[in-house]
Amino acid sequence: MAQVEKVENVSFPNPKDGYLKTLEILPELGMDIWKTREIANLILARKKKKDHQIQCNIIFNLNNTVSITLESEQENEVDLQSLAEQIFNAIAT
Repeated sequence: MAQVEKVENVSFPNPKDGYLKTLEILPELGMDIWKTREIANLILARKKKKDHQIQCNIIFNLNNTVSITLESEQENEVDLQSLAEQIFNAIAT
């Protein structure tokens, strides 16, 4: 089992803006959103592969950071880190 966490600064005026943008971009990255917690600016998503899934938690914090956590039984840390970078780059642009 592999897990990675990426915490980066973001330039949104408030966490809600990042949360709303991420709700739009995750489906474009092939990820299914299965639960949200708007009050906490938290998104739980997953990316389905042929025989497994990648679990993803994204939270926008009050200190202008976003935390992206990815976990998978089958994927390795390098692949998860690459996906975390892809998600962050989509959020940041």
